[in-house]
Amino acid sequence: MEAGMNISMPDIGSITPSVVSLYGKNHALLLGHHLSNVIGVRIQPLMECSPQECPVWNKTGVSLTFHIPSTETKRVVKVCLLLPDGSCHGNATITYQSSPVCTDIVPRSSWRSGKRKVKLIGTHLDFVEGMIQSHAHQQVSLPGNRSFQMITYETPAAGNTQICSSTVLMRVANKTVACLVNLTYHPDPEFTGFTTEKLAHDTRIIINKNVDKLEMTTTDLLVWAVLDEKQHPCILKVKENNNKTDSIICEIRGVHNANFMDIKAI
Repeated sequence: MEAGMNISMPDIGSITPSVVSLYGKNHALLLGHHLSNVIGVRIQPLMECSPQECPVWNKTGVSLTFHIPSTETKRVVKVCLLLPDGSCHGNATITYQSSPVCTDIVPRSSWRSGKRKVKLIGTHLDFVEGMIQSHAHQQVSLPGNRSFQMITYETPAAGNTQICSSTVLMRVANKTVACLVNLTYHPDPEFTGFTTEKLAHDTRIIINKNVDKLEMTTTDLLVWAVLDEKQHPCILKVKENNNKTDSIICEIRGVHNANFMDIKAI
């Protein structure tokens, strides 16, 4: 360092995230003070003498970006900020926990046109950054609701391929982790018609569809009934099935009219 340079010692306010899986994390954000002269982040495992030094970028006086590297064991590491003279300043920690494991998919099927919401069941799923399926490697689906034991996402379409089964892969930093069960694709559901019934103050609609292997529930649908070019939400109640047809029952509240001309279901 040039003689006479006046460099303020950097300090660390926070690291996001500070808890990661064994695969680490790309683009971690570090906030602090006097960060303009920092040339790297040093990661020092406790009780070990072999630190790792990580480059930094997007540097300002109060923030910088760096990659948290992978590791082989669950542990806590110390973090400090390197200056050009080789000194290291700041006192923070990063905690490594187990990597995500996906043990089940609910439901285990999707229609071929995709966009079915499915749930992954497992552990440490809050570390998952994206979903990929084996038949659509270039298409990354962002997670929806996410927790330690559950994550939701929308399936990609099967496309023109004749796939029956697709492996679900979770993206974590630079790794992809496969679920222990596969997702099966079936033809899109076929709705065959509907009937209406007047209730005391509401209208009940029974929507019929062909029997299939999709195991659809009322959570898979949003239904509107169209009357005089106005759409009325139909509150889904129950799904009934027999050997030949499936029926989905919903009710339109506050509308006592059975003359609906059209039904929209998505």
